Amino acid sequence: MKFPASDEEKQLVHLSCCKVHKSLSEAADSMNALENLLKENHVAMNEEYRKIVFEKIGEICSSNWRMKVQAFNMNEFEERIIESP
Repeated sequence: MKFPASDEEKQLVHLSCCKVHKSLSEAADSMNALENLLKENHVAMNEEYRKIVFEKIGEICSSNWRMKVQAFNMNEFEERIIESP
């Protein structure tokens, strides 16, 4: 693979990175707020709530792992690496 990323590919990656960053920032803020509510009010979530929350946390962790593998695999294709703006 000896061809640089196209402008369209760069734009799609940029937009996706922005969306992911915003979503993860909001998720982190929500998790911190939930943690604080539980801690400050000395309450806990039941099994159903925990299942809902931890299922999504697991999905994020799995996606994070796949992104790390993808980044490692692409290291040898420097011309395809997209720089942040």
